[in-house]
Amino acid sequence: MSLDSEYGVEVVAAARVPTTTIITPALAVEPVAADWTVDIVAERQHGTTFAPHGPDGQLLTTTVPVIGPHMASNAALAIVMLREAGYAWERLAAALDGRRIEAAVPGRTQRVSGESGPAVYVDFGHSPDAFEKTLAAVRRITPGRVRMLFGADGDRDTTKRFDMGRTAALGSDILIITDHHPRHENPDDIRAELLTGARAAVSATEILEISPPERAIVEAISRVGDGDAILWAGPGHQDYRDIRGARVPYSARELARRALAAAGWAPPAPSWVVPSTRGIPRRTPIRRAPPETSDTRNPATPLVD
Repeated sequence: MSLDSEYGVEVVAAARVPTTTIITPALAVEPVAADWTVDIVAERQHGTTFAPHGPDGQLLTTTVPVIGPHMASNAALAIVMLREAGYAWERLAAALDGRRIEAAVPGRTQRVSGESGPAVYVDFGHSPDAFEKTLAAVRRITPGRVRMLFGADGDRDTTKRFDMGRTAALGSDILIITDHHPRHENPDDIRAELLTGARAAVSATEILEISPPERAIVEAISRVGDGDAILWAGPGHQDYRDIRGARVPYSARELARRALAAAGWAPPAPSWVVPSTRGIPRRTPIRRAPPETSDTRNPATPLVD
């Protein structure tokens, strides 16, 4: 259980089963004792280097190919889960220590721009908290200015729209409000709610409203130079937009790549692949007795709902 937020602390306090805890001091709301600690070693445009420390002296340093301490925290949590699931630490360290984890989730702070020029990230995070963490991560690794564009889902939780607009305005230098999945709502009304929150922020951010996302990304890229960055939040890996019940083919990543190419910027770097865990031995897990059941079928026969 991660103790980076007060919610993790509350869950552990209420748990009635043994727990293993992990904390990333760079993210933690308040310092608390945990079994594992994650130190952020370096943040760069193509990844975040981190070092998890275990209760029995376990230590390794590795890099996840996405930006932000929150992403490193997630990766460290996955490593600890592997350890708790029975994988030998020595072999995990041999596979990861000093290496780059060659895996990425499509649309999760995914860089779609090339090695040079402006950095353009597409991310499916779609909440005020996600905006705050990701914008802060982009800001720390960007020498120039940060642009952001996003829209909001129609027919979904409307209470967070004001805070989404406000958080986006506070974290960026230029903000473009556009459309996402309007569904059966009027997209003009959705943008109006987002703009209300953005304009309420005490910020010098320039705020634009451009309804078609195809035009919005072109406008954003027209305003960047070498050393700047763009965060396009919301669509991520999705390949459609929901407009009045119809799934219209659409890819934010492809639109961003085309806009970059049209503006004369270099093509993106190759995608990462998911590594195999084959060859990493596991410790023998504890075998627990199955729960008692009145089912009279052959226990070797799988149960199908």
